[in-house]
Amino acid sequence: MTVVDIAVVGVPAELMFDRREIRGSAAAITDLRRLGIEAVVIIGDNARTVAAITGQVGVRRVLAEVLP
Repeated sequence: MTVVDIAVVGVPAELMFDRREIRGSAAAITDLRRLGIEAVVIIGDNARTVAAITGQVGVRRVLAEVLP
C-alpha cells in the first residue's frame, strides 16, 4: 500500500492507494477533480516509473526524483 500525504487548503491530509486497486484510485482522483481539488504526486522515484502509475490513475501533475 502506498500512503500519500496531501494538504487541502493548507490542512495536511493523506490518501492511501493500493497498487492492486488502480481502478479505485482512478475513481478517487476523478472525485477529487470534481470537487476542484488537483492531485499532485511528489515522489523520489524516477519519472518513468511514476508516469506509468500516475497515468493509469489520472494524476496530471507529477514531480518525480524529488530529494527529501
